[in-house]
Parts: sequence; C-alpha cells; structure tokens
Amino acid sequence: MKGMTGYGSGSAYNEIMEVRAEARSLNGKSLRLKVHGSKVFAFLTVELNELAKKFFERGEIDLYLDYIIHKPEAFSVSVNTEVLGKLLRPLKEAKLVHQAEITLSFGTILGIPGLVEIGEPSKDLLKELTLKAVSKAFEGVLEDRINEGERIKQFILSRIKRIENWVEKLEGKVSNINQLVLENLKRKLKELVQDLQVDQQRLEAEAVFLAEKQDVSEEIERLKIHIQRLKEVLNWKESVGKSIDFLCQEMNREINTISSKIKDAYVSDEVVAIKLEISKIREQAQNVE
Repeated sequence: MKGMTGYGSGSAYNEIMEVRAEARSLNGKSLRLKVHGSKVFAFLTVELNELAKKFFERGEIDLYLDYIIHKPEAFSVSVNTEVLGKLLRPLKEAKLVHQAEITLSFGTILGIPGLVEIGEPSKDLLKELTLKAVSKAFEGVLEDRINEGERIKQFILSRIKRIENWVEKLEGKVSNINQLVLENLKRKLKELVQDLQVDQQRLEAEAVFLAEKQDVSEEIERLKIHIQRLKEVLNWKESVGKSIDFLCQEMNREINTISSKIKDAYVSDEVVAIKLEISKIREQAQNVE
C-alpha cells in the first residue's frame, strides 16, 4: 500500500556532462507525468512516461530536468554574430566618449545570453544519463510514497477498530429491538382485531412476518464482511485506493439500510458514529495509490 505524495532527486554523470533530476508527486486519479526543463529532453517523452509506469500507477508527477557540461570542448561552439554586433556597437561608442579601453572577461562574455552557443549533447549520451538520473529520483519518490502508505494504513486500521466496536454495540441493541418490535406488533394487531374472530396462529404469523421485514441481521453480517475485506485490501501490494473507496460505499449502503429499517433513536449513536468513521476512511482513500 502506497500514498501518492513524495519527493526524490538523482543525478548521473561522466567526464563530459551531468544530468540532474528532481521529481515531485501529488494525488491524482490516474498517472500523469509532466516534464519541465530544456527542450533537449523533449525526444525522451515516451521513454520517461514508460519509466514512470514502472514505478507508479496513479498520481501527478512533476519531473524537473537539467544538465551541466563538464567538458565544453567535446561540443561544437559557435558565436552568434548578431548578438556580438549589438554588444560591440555600444562598447565602441563608449571607447570614443571616454577615450579608454573597455575590456570584458571571458566569463562575462560566456554569461551574455545567446552570444556563445554550445551544441547539444548526443541523444544516446543524454538518454543514458537522463534515464539513470530519473530512475534515482523516482526511487526517492517511491520510498516516500511507501512510508506515507504505511501511515495511512495504520490510520485506517484504527478507524476500522472503532467501527468494529460500534458494530458490536449495534448488534447487541438490535437483538433486543427485534424482540421489542415483535411484541409491539403482536399487541397492536390484537388491539386492531380485538372485536373480530381471528385465527390467533395466523395473527402470530403475520406479526412475525412484519417483524422480519425490520430485521437487520443480514445487513449487519454484510457490513462485517465488508470490514474484513477492507482489512485484507490494506495488505495488497498493488493499487488499493479505488478498492478502499468502493468498500466504503458498500459499508455506507448497509448502514443506511439499517438506519432506514430501524427508525429508532435507540441506535442513532451507533449509526452516526459508524458513518463518521467510514467518511474518514474514504477521505484517506483519496491519498492512496
């Protein structure tokens, strides 16, 4: 079981260049990878998406890529003459006005945007280093998501324990209510037909039939089955978020049926408490892969 938020970083390098990667993950109904960085990485879109699928099933992943050149002589270098011309004109004018030589350091020249253009690295080299760096970043995100998943799992288990306690109380009350309902029905039916000649056995049978329509034993059993299933799902290695959400819906369905069948304030505390705990679990399901 994994969460959906995390952060990871990684780098890969050789004597020529280095690629750095940072990845951040947020909640998402499906898997979406968004790559940020230089256009030189654009040709790797398919490979990066395939790599993301190996690590994640759901979530919004933002990937930030950058590269540093360690050996510029390994790349072609060119000077943008248009930018150079725009730079030299004001320098010449300043020399005439001030009657002095104006010099620029090599570092300053390299720092002028667009003046010196270094050729892009080879695609094979860039692909190799990028996929290594991104894999390391994704591993960091995955570790965070596993840790988050464990915290959410413990939270959900604590909510399940509370639900089980409330269900146990509800079950005890319902058994008493069933008997009270049957006795009340018998009494009311006898009052309605007290002046009529009615088969007492038939009257008893009708009372039992009406009481059974208000019986919630099956709903409680199904609720307990869903709770057990939920505990099993929490131990799955694959994606569980949607399964948790589905089981919460089923549990809500059963408790709503119980509430509609037993319109009695005697069990309202248990019903409200169980609904509240289910809603808390369902909220956390949105944070689980």
